[in-house]
Amino acid sequence: MKIIIDKLMISRMSIPKYINSKRFSEFLKRRKNILDHPEKFIRDIEMIYSFLEIEKRMKILEIGAGEGLELYEIANLGAACYGIEICLECAELVDKLADHNNLNIAVIKGDACEMPFLNNFFDGIYAKNTFEHIWDKNKAIKECIRVLKPGALILILDGNPFDPRVLYEQLVKKFIKTKGKYGGYKWILNRDKFMEDYGIGWKGKDEDVRSIFWWKKFLHQFPDLKPKLITTKFYYMYKNDAYFTNKFLKFLYPFYPFIGNVIILAEKIK
Repeated sequence: MKIIIDKLMISRMSIPKYINSKRFSEFLKRRKNILDHPEKFIRDIEMIYSFLEIEKRMKILEIGAGEGLELYEIANLGAACYGIEICLECAELVDKLADHNNLNIAVIKGDACEMPFLNNFFDGIYAKNTFEHIWDKNKAIKECIRVLKPGALILILDGNPFDPRVLYEQLVKKFIKTKGKYGGYKWILNRDKFMEDYGIGWKGKDEDVRSIFWWKKFLHQFPDLKPKLITTKFYYMYKNDAYFTNKFLKFLYPFYPFIGNVIILAEKIK
């Protein structure tokens, strides 16, 4: 289902004055950044909505809800939204903002590898920039399969280790920022072993991003999950965005596995 978003929910949300926390400050910062340049965020929401074939009253779960920015938009479009988030302060913030704006959202503190939901409960699941931090991707995928209804879809949007911007970030910027503790080629080759303390009482993988080639091989071990699309955001935009009429961007098309974040879409078949 294709949708067109004319006005973002976060642009007209009522913000209660009684909330004062570090995560609330982060919410306001991210909200301002999105509203200053909304095009990318709108495209992401439309992509999630379209890929998961969301309809009103469908139960949709976000893994790694953060400050809930995507959830507010999807709930505003009529879905019953749930979130699981390792940071208690984030979960409480999203619930307060949702209640204040009469949005059908419930976020709980929890681990994607041990989700407190019933079997065959959700009509769709998505995770954006989350799986690169999950301590056990295998367990998390099994949990997603368990809580998804048969025929329901899971969408994973994550970093791409081959993208030049990601490579620069991990090879150079991270190395300089941490004074050699993280980053660099040795860290990249062993990043699946590095666990980062995020200051919220939990340790997770430190940007353990994987390529579309890795995901294709990884998903073969789950017989109840049928991959429908394993590609990059560059490919998606090339196929769906008029912006890609540029001849240079068309020239880059054969290199799409190495440009943009990965997109994984799979269906539970049993």
